[in-house]
Amino acid sequence: SLKTNAGDLVLGNGAYNDAMLTVTVERGTKTADSITIHNYDNSQNEKDDNDLVVYGELIATGDVNIINDESHVTVDASIVQGDNVTVDAASYISNNAVVEATGNVDFVAVTTVDNRNGITANKDVTFDAGNAVANGGNVTASQDVTFKAAVGAVENKGVIRGADIKFEAETNVINTNSITASKGVTFDAGDQVTNNSNVDATEDVIYNAEDY
Repeated sequence: SLKTNAGDLVLGNGAYNDAMLTVTVERGTKTADSITIHNYDNSQNEKDDNDLVVYGELIATGDVNIINDESHVTVDASIVQGDNVTVDAASYISNNAVVEATGNVDFVAVTTVDNRNGITANKDVTFDAGNAVANGGNVTASQDVTFKAAVGAVENKGVIRGADIKFEAETNVINTNSITASKGVTFDAGDQVTNNSNVDATEDVIYNAEDY
């Protein structure tokens, strides 16, 4: 359990064992600058990989970085708030926190990005997954929203608002909630695009798919 009220909060871990790394930032804590929680890759094999779970409230005036070079990241904090908010995982990302950024929000995962809560950003929101993207939260960006799945599918169940909005998937893109863009919307799928809700854009709405 960590608490700081001034300066940067930086936590690094390089353990050899496979224990789960659990970090709790105490409720009401606010740093003067940034928060970085980083689990470094120091494992001898996959059995030694540490999962990273974050609880509490992460509130910073600067950037918030949550990084796991070995395995999963689960964000079970009630809120993550900062300038740029970055979550980076060597496996999957599971986010259950409200995320608010005055800059960008970037979720980058080697396998899956799974978001289950609301995200707002004054700039861009990007989910970049090596496998699949599953979004169940409402996402609002003043600039662009991009969901990208390099191997699998993108499935969106949340309300999406932004400037340019792009869904890119190697297999399927599935949307079941409203999309509002101040510019354009692009659905780009290697296999199929399925859209079951309203899409409102001031510019082009583009569907690129083998089967639509």
